[in-house]
Amino acid sequence: MAIYQTLNDSIHKIRVLHILPQRAFKASDQTQGQVECLLEYVSLNNSPFYHALSYTWQLPDSDVPFADRESVTRNEDSGVDIILDGNVVSVTFNLWSALKQFQYLLYMEGESEMFPRETRLWVDAICINQLEFSERNTQVRQMRQIYQKARCVNAWLGPEASNSSAAMEFAKIYNNHVRNNGLQGKESLNRKSKLRQLMNQLLKHSHVSEAPKDSIGDKWIAQGLKDPASGPSWIALAALYGRSYWRRVWIVQEIISNSTTWVHCGGSAMSLTTLLGLGERCVDIVGDD
Repeated sequence: MAIYQTLNDSIHKIRVLHILPQRAFKASDQTQGQVECLLEYVSLNNSPFYHALSYTWQLPDSDVPFADRESVTRNEDSGVDIILDGNVVSVTFNLWSALKQFQYLLYMEGESEMFPRETRLWVDAICINQLEFSERNTQVRQMRQIYQKARCVNAWLGPEASNSSAAMEFAKIYNNHVRNNGLQGKESLNRKSKLRQLMNQLLKHSHVSEAPKDSIGDKWIAQGLKDPASGPSWIALAALYGRSYWRRVWIVQEIISNSTTWVHCGGSAMSLTTLLGLGERCVDIVGDD
């Protein structure tokens, strides 16, 4: 059965994903635990409600928890199955992990403010028929518009690794600390002209592949606040800023096209503005050479 219907380019039609809730466990149900989605067709002319996903198709070992690397490598080689309109479709492990997290956010107990139930998701690898070259070229040409018209962009850095959850929490706490204590940082970013410059500065100082595994919790965060130049909080942040996502060619277009971007890493999320604000502070601390 054909999965994709032809898109009407004259009204700027795109496909978006409706992620279904995880099925209740049944011993006879072989799809239990899999991500199941439906394709919906919407016109950009009608201001549809959807989020756009920004991510890397595959992950290097440094972005994956050490204990999971063998299984992740195996999954990257063979792909991970999802159910799309009743068909089994293979996606990369990184995309699957993003879909699983967003499935959780959509159907968690108590509706998520970040992901209301009606949210649909645009994902290039699934929403574009990759085997239809004419469609693919047309969709790529309007990709900026797709990201611009999304309700928000979700930047997926990958699963939790190298104390990323504690690093994300520290970023929030540190920004509150700076704001509440009137500490001055650099001027706010001129979004497009300075984003790439800031990212390059951060990447120069992010050569850490694994943060200390015993440096998690309140004491860990407090140490980073007390001694930000050498504390383990900043080591984990260096690993977070050093993830392969930030090296993608298209990242600036994707996250700058929209005024609202949420950065997700594993089960943690924060606004891009907060994360990059701390990035500017990192550059202050490590020095700008």
